[in-house]
Amino acid sequence: RGAPGCAERGSKPRCGHFIVSHTPHGIVCGVEFTNLGAHTTLGKYPIHAHMCGNASALAFSANAIHKTYQRSFVVHSTSDALFAHNVAYDGVGHMYVFENGLELRNAVVENVGMVTWRPEPAWSCPGHVCPGDDGCSFGVGPHIEACGSRDDAHAQIFWIANPENDFLRNVAVGGYRSGFSVYPLLAGPL
Repeated sequence: RGAPGCAERGSKPRCGHFIVSHTPHGIVCGVEFTNLGAHTTLGKYPIHAHMCGNASALAFSANAIHKTYQRSFVVHSTSDALFAHNVAYDGVGHMYVFENGLELRNAVVENVGMVTWRPEPAWSCPGHVCPGDDGCSFGVGPHIEACGSRDDAHAQIFWIANPENDFLRNVAVGGYRSGFSVYPLLAGPL
């Protein structure tokens, strides 16, 4: 749970985050995550599987994620893991993000995402000239690291950079533009 009052710190809440980083094993099961995420700040997400590599012994299951300020669940360069029976509700930006296309063979099973909001104020990338709305990129192409928006201005429930994962029986309700979007690495939306 994020610190009380963290969301009231100006127009960009800076609340806590939870990260599993550079480890291919672990189980996060039955945890409530709320009042987390640093508004439009790259890498500061409520739940973040970060560069875990081939992680067949890594599982995130039956977790509740709600009232978040920067996405809900972000998977970055992590493969072969299990993401099942999680529920994300009432968050800013995309809810389930498979970030840069290096996520392969993950089992994404029976997750639910509901009600997402576009970030206000929107992402900004000071000092960078990036294509796309509001001066930030969709998070693909040559500006992927400079601009982390991943098109959050059109917040979706599932934002997928690589379709080479098993998405089975997931439910999306209340995305800003759509429930599921696939943005293949270094390309635009399908």
